[in-house]
Amino acid sequence: MKHSLLAATAALALSAFAPAAFANEAHPLAGDDPRFDYTMWLSPDLTVEESTTDPSLGYLERVRRMEEATVFIQNSSATTEQGSMGSGVIIDNKNCWVITNQHVTDGADFLSVTFVNGWLEDGTPLVEKVSATIVGHPGDSEQNFDFTLLQMDHCESAAWAPIIKDHTNVKVGETAIAMGNPMGQTWSVTTGTVSHTARTGRLSVWPMIQTDASVNPGNSGGPLFEQNGYVIGINTSILSRQKENNGIAFAGRSDLMRLFLNNVYTYGQMQVNQIGVQIGGISKAEAAIMDIPGGVVVSSVMEGTPAAEAGIQKGDIITHVNGTLVTSVNRIIMKVWSADPEVGAHALILRENADGVYEVLEMTIPVRNVWESDYSAPESESYEGLMGWTLEEDTARGGVTVTDVMDMGPAHRHDMEPQESSRNLPPTQREINGRKRAVNISVSASGRMVITGVKAQGQAKLDLTGVTSGTRIEALEGYIAGTNGAPVVLYINVVNTAEITMTRMNGAEVSLTAEERQKLEAKHNVRNGEREIVLYVQPKAYSAPVDLNNWTPPETGN
Repeated sequence: MKHSLLAATAALALSAFAPAAFANEAHPLAGDDPRFDYTMWLSPDLTVEESTTDPSLGYLERVRRMEEATVFIQNSSATTEQGSMGSGVIIDNKNCWVITNQHVTDGADFLSVTFVNGWLEDGTPLVEKVSATIVGHPGDSEQNFDFTLLQMDHCESAAWAPIIKDHTNVKVGETAIAMGNPMGQTWSVTTGTVSHTARTGRLSVWPMIQTDASVNPGNSGGPLFEQNGYVIGINTSILSRQKENNGIAFAGRSDLMRLFLNNVYTYGQMQVNQIGVQIGGISKAEAAIMDIPGGVVVSSVMEGTPAAEAGIQKGDIITHVNGTLVTSVNRIIMKVWSADPEVGAHALILRENADGVYEVLEMTIPVRNVWESDYSAPESESYEGLMGWTLEEDTARGGVTVTDVMDMGPAHRHDMEPQESSRNLPPTQREINGRKRAVNISVSASGRMVITGVKAQGQAKLDLTGVTSGTRIEALEGYIAGTNGAPVVLYINVVNTAEITMTRMNGAEVSLTAEERQKLEAKHNVRNGEREIVLYVQPKAYSAPVDLNNWTPPETGN
């Protein structure tokens, strides 16, 4: 079978790191190959004591820490009612970096991330919901390189998880722990074994970890841990006709995660390197007969490509790339993808001469990035640190009512948009003019938020019910503007109203008695009422990913 030579990754070495801050020393997670070093993203203030690999933790304590490093991601659209949900894992709890799947963030106009910042005695998690921004550009889903890096607005009290340095330390049969939010069941933990460490084929050109740990829709983007707390993969897909767990799940491997993070930091996107050849595999038996160590055979060379420029010919056998024996098509694809574009791929070539003897050639093949991301940030207004809402005074409750929110504004991110909905209930029988007739039941509902107060850390609470009528909106927005973008708590009265109406099948209206209405409301749980909540919000304007033409790595504190 012929394959296009597209991509690559490589291996690293695992070692334990001391439970101390990482400032002013070589980072113990860096590894030996600079192309797989992602530690430039990591804060020097990270500590092992706050990580999933803290050596003082027992097994159950470690599982709890893994939950604290796992997040729930909601993907919302400003232009449609559709959205999606998934999972992710915090890889830095100082800079608040989260890695997830690209397919979790595809089409996002804005993203929210919910993380655990404490627990009740009965095991109920105390959570915090913040907005998040895509950093750089995500991977290329068409190349099955399914990763995205996010940054949360803040993540105080969260845990973090290091990515294992050497994927070859992950062995078939060892414990695999999947974390995530399957079917919306937040912070679910499932365990199983590593079923395979390099599964390829029709699923992906990339080697993936296969596991029988239960993974379902909503787990996507969540971490797959080994028992010591290292992330060994990102849960990505399942093999199932019913699209539910069937004991065959796949996770993007740790070496690919590290390569992706390195590329995003260096280029703002994942590089897709090609050299321009079609290749075929050589079996172990064929290699023995040919008296060669193994390799891949070049079946064609495309004109004007780096391979043609380097002098590779049809029939050449590529045995090594950057010092690694390439015994399969997937292995050479990975090695080319992990090559530094500024250096190229150093290859050993066997070329048969006229006497049938293989000559050994060495050459450096240039590599060329051929992928251009089709990701484009949605357009948005700038809110200059305010909430992007429309307000009017609510004289009955002494506060201000949110009457509208702007797409992708902070108020929209925090679900403050007034809600209106209608739904049809099952038809019922009612006696009309002495005959029982089928009638339709409809419920119209609305909900709105009335803000009665606001408080920022270190400042006195502003109680809007005590502010003179006519000045409440100005007082609220002035208070928020005075915090210079710092998070605030809003004290909110949620007002819900609902009304049941009935019509005959032919459209004629049917009036309801008070007793009938009361019975129907009780039967169908239709309630009017008010409740008090507090909402922790980040008054931050939407920030689009950077322009790759002017990419500079973000400041990480490292």
